[in-house]
Amino acid sequence: MRKIILSFIIMTLTTMAINTSFALADKIYIVETMLEADIATSKSRIGLFKSDGTKLDSLTINGTLARVSPDGKSIVYMERTNDSWSLAFADSTGKKTGNPKSNLDRYGKVVKLVWAPDGDKIAILHQFFNREVILNILFLKNNELKKIVSIPAQRSEDAFFYSLQWLQDSRRVLIGGLNGLKIIDINSTETEDISKDSAVAAAHLMNNANKILYITTPRREQRYGMSERGGSPKILIYDLEKKISEEKLFIERPPLSILSDDGRYLAFNYLGEPGLLMLDLMNNKVIKKDTKGLMLIPKKFSPTDKNQIVCIGGSRESGKTEYGILNTESGEFKPLMESFPIKGESSMLLLMGFDWVDWR
Repeated sequence: MRKIILSFIIMTLTTMAINTSFALADKIYIVETMLEADIATSKSRIGLFKSDGTKLDSLTINGTLARVSPDGKSIVYMERTNDSWSLAFADSTGKKTGNPKSNLDRYGKVVKLVWAPDGDKIAILHQFFNREVILNILFLKNNELKKIVSIPAQRSEDAFFYSLQWLQDSRRVLIGGLNGLKIIDINSTETEDISKDSAVAAAHLMNNANKILYITTPRREQRYGMSERGGSPKILIYDLEKKISEEKLFIERPPLSILSDDGRYLAFNYLGEPGLLMLDLMNNKVIKKDTKGLMLIPKKFSPTDKNQIVCIGGSRESGKTEYGILNTESGEFKPLMESFPIKGESSMLLLMGFDWVDWR
């Protein structure tokens, strides 16, 4: 009897450890789409790691675009059922919870899901053929879906390259793409235009939430999120209080970039080249970091150490791609998990943001 009770206690504690590991502090989430030939059977793999690279947990979700809630207790994802896509939910163990939100197909293909900081809302970005990019908000408390804005599209892939983020008040969203950059109040739908004349290749909220860093490229040169040769992309910072933008730097072409939590460093890399570039925004200086021959795409800064960055990449010689932590001082790359084989459309999905990395 004592053995049975002891076994039950151990099993209960183990289950509690698994369930609470997603809510631990200073942890890394990596969500990867495992794309199959039939996208309806594609899955999402979620890995959870400590800041030192120790693996805490992993699970697989039968759907795409899996995203973990701010408190780590819930996962939202897109699920294929009855020839249509629904918004589904699971707990931190991957067990389905609640009822899926169906009939989202009428707004077009879902390409982005973003949790609000308060965990009560989810921003949903759709691509409606080659006509519109549509932003909806799902209010979880009353299960209400509200259409916020419809933006004209030129191609059927425009929405994949949009930036979509919540401001800390969980009331406003920042959205940017081919038709500029704007902030929208989801209650009143009032809009604050930040950039109208240029396409926006990337946008980042700065740490004090009063400024926004964004990268523009001439609209006529926008193609697959990058400018054609001869374009003049710019890095700018917009002051939300003063309502003005300040140019910081001209660059050769828009990179895949991330911003440090303190808002000082922008890390980026040009596709096809080893090394990592870091722009010191305080001194307006670009520093090249040695990655020992690895071609890396930066995904997320450590919230406490600017020299630690989660990246994805590898070397031409190895022929494999891994997620890992780069130490920008030493150039050492500590692998966390090997990426699902990237071929053709899969590599484009990676660039389009189907995969997701967070360091909290």
